[in-house]
Amino acid sequence: SSMMMMKFLVVVFQWFCVVAKQEVRMDDPVENKLWELVNAMNSSEKFGMMKGISFRQGSLNFSDGYYVGTTIGIPRLGIPALKLQDNGNGFRTTDIRMVGQVTAWSCSLGLASTWNTDLVEKFAQAAATEFKAKGANVVLGPGLNVHRVALGGRNAEYLSGEEPVLGAKLVPFWVRGFQNAGVLVTAKHYALNNQESNRTTYSAIASERAAQEIYFSPFRAAVSAGAAAFMCSYNLVNGTHSCANEALLQRYLKENMNFSGWIMSDWSATHGTNVSQGLDQDMPGIDGYYDPEQLAQLDPSLIDQAVANILRPMVQNHILITNQSTDASACIPGEGCSPFLYQVDATSAEHDQLAATIATESVILLKNQHSILPLQQGQSIGIVGSACNASNNIFEMFYGGWNSGNYYVIGGSGRVIPASVVSVYDGIIGRASKENFTVHASLSDDLDSALLLAAQVDVVIACGGARTTEGADRLSLSLDQEDFLVNLTTKTSTPITIVALAPGTILTPFANDADALLAIFFGGAQTGTAIANILFGDSNPAAKLPVTFPKNVTDTVQPCHESICNYTEDLYVGYRALRNSQVAFPFGHGLSYTQFQYDWSFLPTLIDNMIFANITVTNTGATFAGADVPQLYVIYPDAAQEPPMLLKNFAKTRVLEPKGDQVVVDLHLDLTELEIFDSIKSKWTFIHGDYQFYVGTSSREIRLNHTIFI
Repeated sequence: SSMMMMKFLVVVFQWFCVVAKQEVRMDDPVENKLWELVNAMNSSEKFGMMKGISFRQGSLNFSDGYYVGTTIGIPRLGIPALKLQDNGNGFRTTDIRMVGQVTAWSCSLGLASTWNTDLVEKFAQAAATEFKAKGANVVLGPGLNVHRVALGGRNAEYLSGEEPVLGAKLVPFWVRGFQNAGVLVTAKHYALNNQESNRTTYSAIASERAAQEIYFSPFRAAVSAGAAAFMCSYNLVNGTHSCANEALLQRYLKENMNFSGWIMSDWSATHGTNVSQGLDQDMPGIDGYYDPEQLAQLDPSLIDQAVANILRPMVQNHILITNQSTDASACIPGEGCSPFLYQVDATSAEHDQLAATIATESVILLKNQHSILPLQQGQSIGIVGSACNASNNIFEMFYGGWNSGNYYVIGGSGRVIPASVVSVYDGIIGRASKENFTVHASLSDDLDSALLLAAQVDVVIACGGARTTEGADRLSLSLDQEDFLVNLTTKTSTPITIVALAPGTILTPFANDADALLAIFFGGAQTGTAIANILFGDSNPAAKLPVTFPKNVTDTVQPCHESICNYTEDLYVGYRALRNSQVAFPFGHGLSYTQFQYDWSFLPTLIDNMIFANITVTNTGATFAGADVPQLYVIYPDAAQEPPMLLKNFAKTRVLEPKGDQVVVDLHLDLTELEIFDSIKSKWTFIHGDYQFYVGTSSREIRLNHTIFI
């Protein structure tokens, strides 16, 4: 009988092995490969993948030949060093030698204002080739935090604007563009990192419903799109640091969202050896928490799981080194990466052209009274205001501190310093010289000089700007030249166009008296090219606001200066809170030089858990070709207790020719996109009732509507 018992135990043991194998899906070639690698690694190799090495010494100098984040490689197993570089705005110029070798693109908020998924993917593909040429294989982006605080210092880095659906619809194209090119992406800063004030010490307290419906949404979309890594944030959530927060990392992200990649800390956001809470990797690795002697005390299966999480996206995205590769991706930090980091010119004329295209498509035409734009041939133009010729102070930025920015780029880890910038003045001069325009300029903020010039020209272009940086929230939503612009618009009778170089949401008290108003969120090196393209009508504006421009700063949520920050507005974030208030320019707003007509071509109809809805967009203007962004908003049944008018889908049309060119736009929804989060049951649920569907050219200019009972 002992023999029988033995056989029984062997069978049970084999059964357990099979179950355990199924648990890691051994039939899956990715899982097969990564566990083969894990099992071939010794402890010190495993520990080496879980923390960074050789960070900067002092505040400015990154260790020569290293990236912003670096892990050891394991050449004998074909595992490359992970070489992590900022940022979602482009390849961060951490060394002055890099300036001019990489493209200074539009900021992420500028990219968002194009509402163009194809353009987002093109940006990501091009930026990824620059990261690769520089030897990096991980980008520390995209930034996805929803703008809760209009004054937020890093809002320019966040692709979502104030609307989770905007971020959620754009991010898959961002992820795909980078990862198809072999550069792994890092969704950040997870979670509730909605301000820079006290960013390492405040605790965000939000309802589970607000967290799930608003703040997690773009991150959930990043998981679905296959994002390799997540970065946990500096702040605390519900009293626990994000990077030590088991609910945030394990429950919500790894279990509920099914995230299978790895979680790294923001730089020095680790507060313990928190592997069991879900933190797989400590960056930059100088705090001691993930040193070998700490990790050696943990259950080895925990270590294996963390290493597997890091390897999984490496295997999935084919970034293992299969042969004796000599390209940049195989360089070993501290040994052979310096030529790539400091000598390789990763940009190109094509990238400059794409940067100009993106910047141009990001310019929002907010106002155009009496169609004074585009400029007419033969006009004399007066350019006024220092911001029209704002300098690109390379040395001042580089030596003035990591968080110093200007009117073209953000300060902080998202900064890509351009070698040169096309200012608004440069852009206008360059374009005016091609045709019969005369240009005069007064490039100071002296009101008398500006008024004198205005009296002698046909049209005035005046500029204002503002800066922002990581590490501090903005002190004001005003442009630096607000008083000058207000006085100028009230005191001149010459038609005046104002150009705002914006770091995010701005106040526009000069809008009433200005004839036209353009805004661009940090446009990088091609800012002036983009503005000139729009002013002269070489491109027809087709951008939309990803945020609301309010009447007063008091209409927005202020940065919290307490240690506990209660999100008392709950679901009423951004435009949701302002539905019944006057605003300067609403979310989703943006004009064109032509007119578009909307018609239902397929009324919203429920078929098999999908709501199908198509509209026809027609360019009814006589002169200009142009594109538009129809936006689908929904009003929920009362029982759902949702804010009114929520964006649920949008699409950018192709460029439509004037006099009747039209296109059918698909705005369908999956029923799951209408689910709400039930905090009591802690799950997503559908509320039955009347759903009102609205299609508008902004959140306040509605053209079509239809109600159905679901």
